[in-house]
Amino acid sequence: MPDQVTRSRLTYYVLALLAIYPLNASATGSAALHLKDYDDVVVEHAELVPSENGVPDLAYLTIYNGSEKDMAITSISVEGYASATLMQKNAGIQEFERTALDETYLIIPSRAELDMGRDTMFVALRRSGRLARALDLTITFEDGTMHAVPLSVLSPGVAETSHHHAAAALE
Repeated sequence: MPDQVTRSRLTYYVLALLAIYPLNASATGSAALHLKDYDDVVVEHAELVPSENGVPDLAYLTIYNGSEKDMAITSISVEGYASATLMQKNAGIQEFERTALDETYLIIPSRAELDMGRDTMFVALRRSGRLARALDLTITFEDGTMHAVPLSVLSPGVAETSHHHAAAALE
């Protein structure tokens, strides 16, 4: 069972990340409404960038929590992969902190969006065999709900989808 300190710390980091990269924030810092009004948790993007020579593949997710309650991700899995590790950039440091997803919660507050990117937070996946042609990623939440979504496989070197709901200044 993961210790509460690690889980609490990651909760803090996700909330801090959302504060640094607010959803559709205006110049005054107030958050605007999500342009699409979802009533539930929606995985808007799930992308995989394969790596070579035993280096973990990288997954980038954009998840909007349109529900009335905070949602905690407890695991992320992909068939053909042995493990998933959350990678998050330390503030002001060029290094990433690694946390096994089975050792932490990744909390998405109500009416907030988690937008992963190579400069903030992403999931490193250790492949256990050859890369399959079609991949599904399964996200499990603390309340027992699961979301299985197809992974879009991007070519190495191709940037993940920019997700700013037409906020051109953030592109």
